[in-house]
Amino acid sequence: MNMLKRIDNFVINMSNLKQVTLVYLIAIILQLFCSQSMILSSMMYAFIILIVIYLSYRQDLLKELGFKKLSKNKTYELIAFLVLSIIYIVYNFYSGYKSHRILELFYQVCLVGFGTEILFRGFIAKKLPIKNRAIRYIVVGIMYVCLFLPDYYFIMEDKNLIMFQSIYLRYIIRSIQYQVLYDYFETFIPGAIVSSIYYWI
Repeated sequence: MNMLKRIDNFVINMSNLKQVTLVYLIAIILQLFCSQSMILSSMMYAFIILIVIYLSYRQDLLKELGFKKLSKNKTYELIAFLVLSIIYIVYNFYSGYKSHRILELFYQVCLVGFGTEILFRGFIAKKLPIKNRAIRYIVVGIMYVCLFLPDYYFIMEDKNLIMFQSIYLRYIIRSIQYQVLYDYFETFIPGAIVSSIYYWI
């Protein structure tokens, strides 16, 4: 018990950069070993979500993570965004497109989308000691890509470097889009939904 308390105090008292590095390395290691199985991947994302929430809770930073009351206008905009997303999902479901993959949609929204957005937008982007917003967006984008692209590279039949670079660039741009959504709505929920729908479709 004392050992766990020491580890807890050690991690909590780390600098923001060290915490980001530690959590990011844990995420990469888990991704390398768990990404091939939906069950293992679900456990991995749940574990990452718990780590990020725990560290933020221990430092009284849950609001910074994206759990805070929004202004009235932002609340209405977020509700409109959610309604449009639900309409889009229902349309795809009833049109017969991937209707058999509703479980995968749940997995994408509740674990992959929520896990990656809470990690990258609410935790890493907030804790990285980079004041310039554009540079921070790009650095977080590169980190975001590095978590996922090894899987894409290994499953690509044609190891085309140009195609790989194109995917890399698209992921960075997508990460920046999610970051803009996070900064506008002050919550990771829109980014989580958009990324989930993208991977599901």
